[in-house]
Amino acid sequence: MGTCDACGKEDIPVTEPRDYGHFPNWQIKNIKPTNSCELIEYLLDDFPFDNVLIAMNALDWKWIQADNTLKIPNVQQLRKSAGNLLTKALNDKNHKIFYSGGFWAESADNGLILRFILSEREIYLDDFDG
Repeated sequence: MGTCDACGKEDIPVTEPRDYGHFPNWQIKNIKPTNSCELIEYLLDDFPFDNVLIAMNALDWKWIQADNTLKIPNVQQLRKSAGNLLTKALNDKNHKIFYSGGFWAESADNGLILRFILSEREIYLDDFDG
């Protein structure tokens, strides 16, 4: 194993997914990611950031910008934020899940998961003990 040309981190070899249906462009692109950086790029290329932007516009969901103003991010900002979270999920030895701005990135069993979550609620039977 060497280092990734894109990020300079140690490459993590990956295997192809069990089901091509999870990656509709996999066969069309006729490529197979061979390291962690390529896997992140592949996931980012296949993620529907345009749908995320539609939801954020509908909800007037703004992020704080570098100049301390609030603004709905553009697709490039969404992609960069998601990529940073995915990189953290892959490289952090103590944590496998990172989330920010609606994105949830997770490293799991030789793969990656990226979600954009509008709302979430957990409830457990133990919540009612007392």
